[in-house]
Amino acid sequence: MNAPGGFAPAMPRCDAGEGTLPRAQVAAVQGGAHALPIRRRRWLCIGASLAATGACAAWPAAVQAQSAGSAEPDYRVSRQEVASLPDVGLVTMQRRRTTLARELDTDDPLWLNFVFTTCSTTCSMQTAVLAALQDRLRREARRARFLSLTIDPDGDTPEQLSAFAARFGIQGPAWQFCTGRFEDLLLPQRAFDVYRGSKAAHPPVVLLRASRRAPWWRIAGFPTPENLHAVLTTQLRPA
Repeated sequence: MNAPGGFAPAMPRCDAGEGTLPRAQVAAVQGGAHALPIRRRRWLCIGASLAATGACAAWPAAVQAQSAGSAEPDYRVSRQEVASLPDVGLVTMQRRRTTLARELDTDDPLWLNFVFTTCSTTCSMQTAVLAALQDRLRREARRARFLSLTIDPDGDTPEQLSAFAARFGIQGPAWQFCTGRFEDLLLPQRAFDVYRGSKAAHPPVVLLRASRRAPWWRIAGFPTPENLHAVLTTQLRPA
């Protein structure tokens, strides 16, 4: 069930020259043995741009400026089977001790993703997309919760998570970033099938649960805020 829509962001080009990404970051995004689809490469270029320039405040322009002609959305939606979730201890970006069960204990729609703050591409772009979605839902007076778990707890302190969130204008209790013990945070990664052996290899995945007893849905790839909004609307629609 893919929602229609394309996205061609207006951000710095992924080539060398004035006003573009540094060559090393272009190589990291575009290079290597595996060529990326053009649309996905554009997403990664935007994420690298935001991280490299510190211009995370530019995310509204990056993710909402224009829609254009990609023939097929670059994402997939599927049911996420979760046998059981471990109730591991977490520490919020405000240094409050909590647990995974407590952070998931809501009947509001809940968006979950896995990030690390030194990620220069997909984490920044995914956070920007979710921030744009949160902004839209707030303007529509629709409730939703967001939870971001670090996959680099040894490097991501509460202060670093707080600074990362602030770069995207994320505020308030409706979105929490959490760290914890490395071995504890491996468990939800494995439960949601996002663990790939190293933080650099983690897949671009956002998870959605429409209500406390609803199933989890997995959105893999590079959806726009409009795509995620459409997925949420579909899941909230009465059967």
